[in-house]
Amino acid sequence: MIPENLLNISSDEVNCLIQSYLIDSGFQHTAFCLRQEARLDISPNAKVHIPRGGLIRLLQKALLYIEVEAHWSNDGKPNSCTSPFSLLSSHVCTSSMPTSPGGTPQGHRNGTKGDKRRTSPKSANRQKRARLENQDNKEKESTPALGSRGAPQSSGTPNKKKTPNAKAKPAKPPPVITLKGHSQEVFVVAWNPKIPNLLATGGKDSTLRMWNVPDDGSEPVMPTRICMHLPAGPACDITTISWNSDGTLLATGAYDGIVRVWTFRGELFCVMTQHQGPIFSVKWNVSGLLLTGSLDETAIVWDVDAGGRPKQRYLHHRDGCLDVEWLDGEFFATCGSDRNIFVECVGETIPIAKFQGHDDEINQLKYEAEYKLLASGSDDYTACIWKVDDVAQCLAESSKNIRPRPDVRSFTHKLRGHEGEVANIQWQPKGDRETYDPVLVTSSFDGTVRMWNGHTGDCISIFQAGSGKVCGHSFAPRPDILAIVAGNKLILAKDGKEFFSWQDKDSLFETAWRVDGKAVAAAMENSMVAVVRMPSITIPGEEDKTETA
Repeated sequence: MIPENLLNISSDEVNCLIQSYLIDSGFQHTAFCLRQEARLDISPNAKVHIPRGGLIRLLQKALLYIEVEAHWSNDGKPNSCTSPFSLLSSHVCTSSMPTSPGGTPQGHRNGTKGDKRRTSPKSANRQKRARLENQDNKEKESTPALGSRGAPQSSGTPNKKKTPNAKAKPAKPPPVITLKGHSQEVFVVAWNPKIPNLLATGGKDSTLRMWNVPDDGSEPVMPTRICMHLPAGPACDITTISWNSDGTLLATGAYDGIVRVWTFRGELFCVMTQHQGPIFSVKWNVSGLLLTGSLDETAIVWDVDAGGRPKQRYLHHRDGCLDVEWLDGEFFATCGSDRNIFVECVGETIPIAKFQGHDDEINQLKYEAEYKLLASGSDDYTACIWKVDDVAQCLAESSKNIRPRPDVRSFTHKLRGHEGEVANIQWQPKGDRETYDPVLVTSSFDGTVRMWNGHTGDCISIFQAGSGKVCGHSFAPRPDILAIVAGNKLILAKDGKEFFSWQDKDSLFETAWRVDGKAVAAAMENSMVAVVRMPSITIPGEEDKTETA
């Protein structure tokens, strides 16, 4: 044991840490007052470098120590407690809480999901984001055991009856495995772009979890890294995550307004605290700059290599910024609840262009780099396509006063046909094709997925996903296979035709594909993550490629 005289903490050290935190958070006046009253200019620690987020990191480690202290057992057995820890309140283990006949701690039953857009009453009434819709008084069914596998309602081929004389064959790995570790709803999933079997997940329990998902699906999967988010407020739901291009860093945005960056080993890299509202979007560019959008109406570009220093802040929206999208290494677009899209440039204080044409909140942006087309999806039941091929020219001309800034434009195509909010959009990937036409896929709360020609704006096909709201979709690395989340169902379709489905008792929120296309993951309301293994599924026209027992 370390002697107590080696564990001294001085008030001067605490004051220096607090001052650093106040500066990081933008409380310049309060930091100045503390510096004067605590006489920090003559402090022996005045020249000690405190990294950004230093106080947060120390408090996070303290919280982890409290967790170890509370859950220590002589037998070394893991503790199954799911109650959160807080610096300001005592921890009560779920194992000591009274349970209902169904086995769920009474304090955790009939819980409600907080409305993420607390600044937008209209959004709260319409329950727009599916993964955070209110589920008041909804009884939670018991979940499968750790590492449970199989597809409860899969459309795969049923098992053949065994005959007495049949030679026993090794069991074929099931097409679906479920990952259990989160204690509450899982909202976001993302595969590492360089380490194919490394999956990151985040949700309502304020944790980011990283999983090494085995290719053969033969072993139970446990999260290999658990990254605790120390909440700065009453809620710290993880709302968005994104890997950088080389797979070394993962950025997370949370409801507490803090952006955190983690290494692929699960180590906290830096903490960024300039936002004053929930983070809804985090995106990396190829050079390693991080772009974030928040309900505080701002977008910020961060220099992560410089310890998370804010490079520039953009204040052009008049309501929450709901999504951001890089166009290249310096140009990017933002959209928000104010129905506007702004095209910005790093280093410029005035928007290059302003796009107008939607009649309601704009939920998402997606850029098609080959044809330089920007797509947007909105609550007005439409998607729009905008040309952004001349933003560099527009910047040059505006600098010479030839063209006004921002250059106000209308859409190239407005895609009408959905009968509900357009929740998700994605451009069809190029894949191995040498030439292709741009195709935009939109999914809506009306239960349909539509494909559109990006050149003409014509609807190519309509896929009816069922009676549930389509919360999202994602393309495999190849352009012909699409994963769709509709209510409590995960659907795989090839060329617009369903060939596999898997269903759970609770809702699914988001999907993401492995970089090699061998698996697709889905975030689940029941605190688990479903992983569909493509080698175990028969794809139409590719029967000879199906994994053999």
